[in-house]
Order: sequence, then structure tokens, then C-alpha cells
Amino acid sequence: MGTYAMKDAADMVFISKKTGKPVMYIDYANATSTEWSSSTVYATKKGANAVAFDGARSGKLKIDTELFSLKLLALVAGQDLDEFETNREGRLFEREVFKLTKDRQIRLSSKAEEGTLSIYKLKENGDHDGAEIVAEATGAGAVPMIVRDVAVTAEDDAATITWGSVNGATGYVVYRDGRRVGQVSTTTFNDSDLKAEKEYAYTVQAINLNGSGAMSARVVVTTPAEGSEAGATVKATKEAIQEAEATASFASGVSYKVLDNGLLQLSDEAQVGAKYVVYYVTRVNNARTVTVAANKFAESFEIYANSKIRESSTGIDHFARIHYGNVKPEGTFTFSQSAKEPTSLSINCDVLPDENDNLAVYTFIED
Repeated sequence: MGTYAMKDAADMVFISKKTGKPVMYIDYANATSTEWSSSTVYATKKGANAVAFDGARSGKLKIDTELFSLKLLALVAGQDLDEFETNREGRLFEREVFKLTKDRQIRLSSKAEEGTLSIYKLKENGDHDGAEIVAEATGAGAVPMIVRDVAVTAEDDAATITWGSVNGATGYVVYRDGRRVGQVSTTTFNDSDLKAEKEYAYTVQAINLNGSGAMSARVVVTTPAEGSEAGATVKATKEAIQEAEATASFASGVSYKVLDNGLLQLSDEAQVGAKYVVYYVTRVNNARTVTVAANKFAESFEIYANSKIRESSTGIDHFARIHYGNVKPEGTFTFSQSAKEPTSLSINCDVLPDENDNLAVYTFIED
């Protein structure tokens, strides 16, 4: 009998243990390796090993590949392969950058799912320039814009707060020192139960059925001494206004609306020639999705692995086959992505005994 060498990753056919039907053929693995292990324990006599007990042998099969099919990824993730083969609706998150033209309109490459649009102006370095630009309050699904022109007139035990009307608002919530103290549908609120000669900070937030707008700038006022007349009307400082505008959903007066033809129309305050980025979710048809679920695992397979062995004396290649009767991919697999190297998939499998208590059968065919 000659001696042989092997230098070839095995090609593999996966057969479902559940249906008995072939489900996949792999001829692109860079490496396939099998590890057989068994543990031995000993009974000792006067401290020396006397009787050996060999444990049952177990096996591990590892497959490393840089080429892979999406079906293989679905298989090891435990996804139903019939479900994977069906074209389905996919949900994608998109990011698009536009240089704004004089018409201030943006045409997205795909249709945005309602309620998923986010628009920002960009700095030269690609960072967001200010807060998010939101839809006009008259648009469907839009929240009101920031409340402006808040003014407070304080007495020794009460205060009157006024502000400018916000388009699309159905009500206003008033906060004293960050705590909600009232809600009204008008642009005036009377606060009571205050203490004389004490500092209070007021903010106002517009609301509608879609949600809450940005918080107004803080107006800080000090109540006069007990028995004194009402003090002068106080408004927010320039610094407080700038801080509120910087953190508001509505930035620098810019807004947008979605036109009937799907275009995004930015308001006149948007800067022509500047770059704006749009984030949104879109739905696509004819998609295949691979889902790695927390509680789904790969089924068991029977695998036929084909390779070649080379006879040392003649250099002639002979056919070699390995039959694994019961293989189950582990729940842990590695999918590595790198800018420098091709993406790789590493799969570890448990090789289990089949109905004949065999782990694997090696067959070598000599011509």
C-alpha cells in the first residue's frame, strides 16, 4: 500500500436530515478541517494509573471560505431555506447628500417611508451643521416648530407668561423650572403660588396630535418683594435664544415639505450651493433577507465531502470521499468584514454519531 498526500479543501454536498434532500453544494471553501477528540480517565492504584476508561470520541468540522452564497449564510443562521428563496419586501436605510440648487428642491433616489425622513445641513468636513430640519407644521405628520417671543411679567406671588403663536399647534405646555405647570390652547398663561423675591425660569412648548415641538428659550425672572407692583416684562437673553435654536428640531428658520410628486421642497432660508444630507428608510421588492435570530439555529445535515489524494510514489491523484452522517452547525459562526481583506465566513460544526454510531466514513478509491 502506497503513501499519500492531500492538498485540497473538500467540496461538500449538504443533505437535510429532515427531508433527505440535497440543499446546497460548496466548492469554494479555502479550508475544511476536522478534529477528532476523546478524553481518557484513569482509576489509580497507589497513586499510579491502573485502569483506563476511554470516553466516546467527538468531532468538530470547520469550514473557512471567502466566497460564499447568501444561502449558506441563511443556512448557518438557522433560517428556513424555502423562506429565503422567496422574493420578499426589504427595508433599507438610506443616506443621500445633495448640493442645493436655486429651486431648493431635493429628489430622492427612492421613495421614503412615511415618518422616517431626517434632513441636516452639512459642514465642509461632513459633520452636521446645526440641528435637524423638520417638516412644516402644516404638513401631515409634522410636529409644531419652536415657540418664540416668550415674555414673563411677574408679581410677588404670580406671573403672566405670553408668547407668539405657532402655526400648526393645537396647544401649549408651560414649564416652570423644568416642571410642567399648565397647558392652554391660547398664547397666555397665568402662573400662581409663587414666592416673593425668588428666581424662576419659564419655557413653553407647542404641541399637536403628532407630538411636541422644541422647547422655547428660557426666560428667567425674579418676583418682586411682597406687596410690590408687578415688575417689568422680561424676555429671553440673546444667549438663551441661541442655545434653544441650536438644540431645536427647527434650525435657523429652515423647514421642508414633501410635494405631491415626491420632491422635498426646502424653505427660502435654505442656503443655495450648500450641501444637505437626507436620511430615510425605503422599501424594496425582490429582496432576499438573511435573518440571524436569537432563538433559531441551523438544523442537522448529512454531508458528503469530496477531495483528492496524491500517491507519493507515482504522483497520481485518486478520489477521496468523507461521509459525515450527522453534522450540526454551531450557533456561533464568524462573519468577518475588512477594508483590507475579502470578507470571510468561518463555520464550526459539531460532528455527531449517526444511526450506526459512526462519526465519519473515509473512502479512498484507487484506479
